[in-house]
Amino acid sequence: MKIEIILGIIAFIINVVITYFTGIYTIWYWDLIMVLLLPITFVLLLPLYILFMAICNLFMRGKKEVNKPKKFASFITKETYKLVLDMFNVKVHKSGLDLVPENEKFLIISNHRSNWDPFPIGYFFPGNIADVTKPENLSMPIYGNLIKNCAFVPMPRDDDFKAVKSIVRSSKIIKDQASSMVIFPEGKRNKTDDILLDFHAGSFKIAQRAKCPIVVVCLTNTDSITMNLKRNHIYMDVVKVYNPDQVVAMSTQDLANETSELIKKQYLLRKREK
Repeated sequence: MKIEIILGIIAFIINVVITYFTGIYTIWYWDLIMVLLLPITFVLLLPLYILFMAICNLFMRGKKEVNKPKKFASFITKETYKLVLDMFNVKVHKSGLDLVPENEKFLIISNHRSNWDPFPIGYFFPGNIADVTKPENLSMPIYGNLIKNCAFVPMPRDDDFKAVKSIVRSSKIIKDQASSMVIFPEGKRNKTDDILLDFHAGSFKIAQRAKCPIVVVCLTNTDSITMNLKRNHIYMDVVKVYNPDQVVAMSTQDLANETSELIKKQYLLRKREK
């Protein structure tokens, strides 16, 4: 929201300058022109913001792993999540956030049906939320280095050794209280008609190694977001939080089975409400 306010202020200043130097303010209906120009100017500023992100991304290059999020990168990433959601007219209906631990970092696990899934989680959860993500995302020209500096951890799908290293690194980030992490245990986006793909039990080793809480999130309707005038309604429900003692006491397979059932139940509940 802060980025939108900044862009709105800049758009307003530009409009004031335009009306002054063009003499529009002398026309009796100049205030109506100002009202019409403001959203147009705001939209025209968006490509400049993307350019700003690309420049920031360029200057954040580096080969070292980042295990403690940089404040500037975290700020830009989190605020961009909200900006994009608003641009696509997305209303996020949230529940259960009061269950989220306030004074310790945690692992978020969620279903994965869309590229939109990280956006509501990344913005509405408190503090920095770093993703376990596919390696290609860290090479994207506009935001790759930005999310790398937010302590995002790449996890390849076809290299078990590197996957284990990613699990160890993710658990250390949480254990050091540097950032909470989010992982999608399905391993990839679910493009099938099934509610969930099978959860990879290894995803839960992150929480067991870190001895941290697991926050179970169900996302609904993120795969139906479109860019039109119609409001897009999506749901982000925290369905359960496992405390560290519960996490350590259960096997990773039991955690995978139980959390997947919780998400399925909540997903069906939301779908029946439509």
